[in-house]
Amino acid sequence: MRRKVLFVLMSLVVLISCNKEEESTNNLVNIEKSGVLAKEFLGSKVGYEKNGEFVLTVNAKELVHSFNNFSSNFKLGYRAVSHHIEEIDGNNYLRFFNEDGSISTIALLKEKNNNSNSKKSTEASLVYAGNTVCTTEACANCCGCVPDGDYCSACQLDGTDCVRTTSG
Repeated sequence: MRRKVLFVLMSLVVLISCNKEEESTNNLVNIEKSGVLAKEFLGSKVGYEKNGEFVLTVNAKELVHSFNNFSSNFKLGYRAVSHHIEEIDGNNYLRFFNEDGSISTIALLKEKNNNSNSKKSTEASLVYAGNTVCTTEACANCCGCVPDGDYCSACQLDGTDCVRTTSG
């Protein structure tokens, strides 16, 4: 009798834990299928964050193309050739490397959780491009000119070499 009770309890534990993992996997699949595109660029969904890692769901060519269209529409004159995600002072940014040697930086913002329950670390959160682009040559490799809300932090090497573009 004790063995049967123990067997039933263990079976329930395994069943419940499998359902939780399946639910988390389904949430991730839903995020990947949610039309995460960079059509509007600033403020658009560009990926997800899971377990502290940012994953872009927009392919590299489409992302660079979207930035270049944005630059053209705002007559900024920048033409990105590549990009990467970089952590600066504990915040994650999407950085575009432009043909002229400048770098344009956009904050990666996690979706705010409106639930009273906090999201579990195994669940994924949508990631959006911020609404501010900061572009610099002098501070391309260090010390400033990154989005800070709707503004850019100062370039510590050259206080005048930081161009801000905000949309939204």
